[in-house]
Amino acid sequence: SASRCRADSGSRSAIDTAGAGSGNAGGPRAAHDTRPLGPLPPPGDDPRVRIVQLSDLHLTAAVGATTRGCDVWRNLDRVLAALPQLEPIGLLVLTGDLVCQRRIAAYRQLRLRLAAFANRLAVLPGNHDSRRLLRAAFGDLLLPGRRTANFERTIGGFRLFGLDSVRRPFVHGRFGAEQLAWLGARLQPAGAPVLLFLHHPPLRIGCWWLDKDLPRDRRHLGEMLRGGNVR
Repeated sequence: SASRCRADSGSRSAIDTAGAGSGNAGGPRAAHDTRPLGPLPPPGDDPRVRIVQLSDLHLTAAVGATTRGCDVWRNLDRVLAALPQLEPIGLLVLTGDLVCQRRIAAYRQLRLRLAAFANRLAVLPGNHDSRRLLRAAFGDLLLPGRRTANFERTIGGFRLFGLDSVRRPFVHGRFGAEQLAWLGARLQPAGAPVLLFLHHPPLRIGCWWLDKDLPRDRRHLGEMLRGGNVR
């Protein structure tokens, strides 16, 4: 399952993104769809950097168990098996709801599944996740000393920031003043183009069960980004 878009920085540096989810949530194609992703430029002939984004895996503590009748581990394995078609991949980003059962076993098994991306991996929590368990399994990928779970990377001439939109115990999202202040400081002075990653959509997308849980302080984020170089 993949959908591709391109963000151009105005030079030869660009980002090519592909996204998928392994649960019941669907994009343009379902996660179990194994059709070819389409022709890609040969390695070395493509000036772009490719980022793959996976979200809402909703993994169970036991491999083989299901989430709402969906074998999520099998779906994840199918998605991972398809990723070689997208190589070279510069970064694999997991944007939350990695599990549906908050058990360390699920996070550790996921980390093992992603061993091939050890040096090109980024993660964020979703409302189904436990920050504590996420840090236990993926803490080396998150910025140290922060209450929120964030990442910051530079790739292909772009600066990438991962925002934590989780507001426990609620389903809806929220960034919080501290995190927004941190992001505002990191965006100054304006330089390379910026890509933001987060779990909760910051804009209405026309799906009621997602729109009802938009980040409550999304307008503050929007005001901060207005007129900037965030893609």
